[in-house]
Amino acid sequence: MPFVGIEIGGTKLQLVAGTPGQIDERCRLNVDVNRGAAGIRAQIEAALPALLSRWNPPAIAVGFGGPVDWHTGRISRSHQIEGWSGFDLGTWLSKAAGRPAYVENDANAAS
Repeated sequence: MPFVGIEIGGTKLQLVAGTPGQIDERCRLNVDVNRGAAGIRAQIEAALPALLSRWNPPAIAVGFGGPVDWHTGRISRSHQIEGWSGFDLGTWLSKAAGRPAYVENDANAAS
């Protein structure tokens, strides 16, 4: 089953796709801190449709570099990028992608 994953950090944004155990496609973008969370969302909106079209995953997983309420997909805050505090990333991304999106703190997602 194909997957699409997104890593949102303070300096980089990565979108990956592949099959279990293997990343077959990666899009790595630099984050412009001055554009804040809105700039990162614009980067996701620009890069995500092509991955979804090629891979057609049933859902999207996100690792976020900061505190997250994984039950709701809401960002508690970002210590590096302005504009994330209280943002409902899970709902926003589900609407943008047309499929479920699951958001977790990146350190928890890595374990």
